[in-house]
Amino acid sequence: MPENSTRRKLLADAAIGRPELRAVPKAAAGQVRRPVVDLLAATGVAEPEQRAKTLVASIDGLLFECLADPDGLDLDPAELRPTLLSLLRTFTD
Repeated sequence: MPENSTRRKLLADAAIGRPELRAVPKAAAGQVRRPVVDLLAATGVAEPEQRAKTLVASIDGLLFECLADPDGLDLDPAELRPTLLSLLRTFTD
């Protein structure tokens, strides 16, 4: 997985026990979520803000599973695209 994703996960884990660090992952999540909200709104999805939060959280969980669980998902780039497209479809139907 990309190095930035690994760093983000480490920071998020550290923020659980250190409230002063929570602002950093929260701001990062907002930067990631905004384009998703815009995309969902442009395609006419109802409640794009809420759907974007759930979609981003789902993708985040998928990445965490790939990064943190040695017995978890082992998706290569060829598998990742159809997996993400399938996930996106569930949030736009």
